[in-house]
Amino acid sequence: MVIIQSVTLILLVAGVVGALFNFIRLPGVLAFILCGILLGPGGFGIVSDTETIHAIAELGIIFLLFVLGAELSLPRIKEMRVHSLWAGVLQMSISIIAFSLCLHLFGISTRAAIFIAGALALSSTAIVLKMLSDEGEMETAHGRIAMGILIVQDLSLVPLMTFMPLLTGQGVEGSLLESLAWVLLKSTLFLGTIVFLSWRIVPWTIDKIAAGSSKEIFSVFVVAFGLVIALLAEQVGLSYAVGAFVAGLSLSQSITSRQIVAESLPFRDIFSTVFFVSVGMLLDVGFLLSHLPMTMLFTAMIITVKLVTTALAIYLLRFPFKTILWSALSLFQVGEFSFILLQTGLNTGTISPLILNAVTSSIVITMLMTPLAIRAVPRIQKWLERQQNIMHKIEQAFPHERIRPLNDEVVIAGYGPIARNLVQVLQAHEVGFRIIEMNIQTVKQLQQEGIHCVFGDASNAEVLAHANIHQAKVFAVTIPDIRSAELAIQNARRMNPNLYCIVRSRYQHHLQSLFTFGADEVVYEEFETSMSFIYSILDLFGDYITDKESYMLLLRENRKALLRTGNVTQDSARYGRFSVFKDTKIEWISIPEGSPLIGMTLADAGLRQKTGVNILSIVGADGLEQITPDPSTPLSANQVLVVIGTIDQLKSLEEIVC
Repeated sequence: MVIIQSVTLILLVAGVVGALFNFIRLPGVLAFILCGILLGPGGFGIVSDTETIHAIAELGIIFLLFVLGAELSLPRIKEMRVHSLWAGVLQMSISIIAFSLCLHLFGISTRAAIFIAGALALSSTAIVLKMLSDEGEMETAHGRIAMGILIVQDLSLVPLMTFMPLLTGQGVEGSLLESLAWVLLKSTLFLGTIVFLSWRIVPWTIDKIAAGSSKEIFSVFVVAFGLVIALLAEQVGLSYAVGAFVAGLSLSQSITSRQIVAESLPFRDIFSTVFFVSVGMLLDVGFLLSHLPMTMLFTAMIITVKLVTTALAIYLLRFPFKTILWSALSLFQVGEFSFILLQTGLNTGTISPLILNAVTSSIVITMLMTPLAIRAVPRIQKWLERQQNIMHKIEQAFPHERIRPLNDEVVIAGYGPIARNLVQVLQAHEVGFRIIEMNIQTVKQLQQEGIHCVFGDASNAEVLAHANIHQAKVFAVTIPDIRSAELAIQNARRMNPNLYCIVRSRYQHHLQSLFTFGADEVVYEEFETSMSFIYSILDLFGDYITDKESYMLLLRENRKALLRTGNVTQDSARYGRFSVFKDTKIEWISIPEGSPLIGMTLADAGLRQKTGVNILSIVGADGLEQITPDPSTPLSANQVLVVIGTIDQLKSLEEIVC
């Protein structure tokens, strides 16, 4: 009962504080850490069962690393380019050496110094990616370099979490070399087995399940697979987190990997929230206040070392000054996964509680400073640009930045007949596009043809992000499921406000809903079908019809205007008459206020019997149209009658209407 109350309180407070942080544009992870500080024993002590909370938080770590592994596919790593990954390797190596030396100078033992240095070398993937994404810097040179460094840091979790515990000296029989060899052998066998499965068996299995099962069964299998591999890793002496990461990495080879990430996010978000709250519980406010000088010294040391080592690693690879500035000020904090290593050091006695509290306090402070630092970078750049002497020296010392232009792209949701025709036109005009499709066989076929296709649900924000919706110019939603289309438009519009959204609609009553959710244009299937009928019939009459193309164009433009505006005005309702057959005209006639027809049905009005005209459709005041309207349709003010007849018949109708 206590654990239910504690988790309920944590999620409630985290939700409220997270909403507040989101309003002031700060990452939610900071809100969760703050909740932990307030609720934990170092704050008000409201949540006392911290051991159970930490147990639940371990599930958060499992899902965090599982999703991370699923996202880090080999193609994505290759996209970072070699120099980005080398920057990460240099940054990690230099940071560990520098931190070890500094901590040893502070009087910390060599073993503990190396242990802590390995933890401090990591940066916060969650915070950095969130801030760079919010600031629109992900596709820049410094955004790609920061991503490359973060990938190397995340990949280093596996060797760090595998070999760092050997520094504790506990449970080690024989020499350190023998223990290292034994752990290396077990790790190699375990990882080798998983790699073999990931290349030969796992992708085939997961693809079959995705093709022949419901989304619920697919989600259950994915989560169960990750937990099983995590348990197996723990049995061979590794950690749950390492096993979860390896499980995600093995699934990344499947074309369903993006949908796997999307399906895992709800689990990750809930459990990781508890994890970050548990991180905040590690901070003792009383300790921070009573040991403020030591904590500030550790904080200054961390920031200085991270800034210098990151800048040095990127400078050695000859990147421009702007890239160095952005990357250094983005990565100076310590990462969330560092707490796992530090907690291991505390449990084994390698790190004393005093040092752990000081380091933990410093880590939280660097996390809190990161959003402010990233948002300050543009102002720092502008200030430097005004200092001509400084900028002249910088330009001499650093190479110029090479900007790679981005191509406009179309993201297409669904790959049915509509999308196939669209793709042919885009290919013919060399317009870049990406496809989101739920049929796994279709995805495989398109990928074999060299077409960029993402497996997943287009209504999921994670899948949209992987399809590069942030950089797209047009979002074409061709899927027939109206609810999925509405959610897809809503998420895409939120992620890219400048996106042009065009969507199909099978039925008229869905039109207003799609516009409400953010569609710019709706392709109304009933209307398009009627246009095909009209064109085919008119085409049969050949020379007996005049102005056929003008009629079709005017009808289509009128319909498009009505759909976009959602209403009919007096000016746009009446477009005049033009010829269809010889002596036969089409006309839009608006029903004015006070017309004797108001309140009647079409059957009651008897317009065809009285005048001889044929009513093709009725456009309501809300902009919606009834094609071949029912005789029971009521007539009201500001409706527009689209009618066909002779000049005399149309004049007779106007007299009755007005």
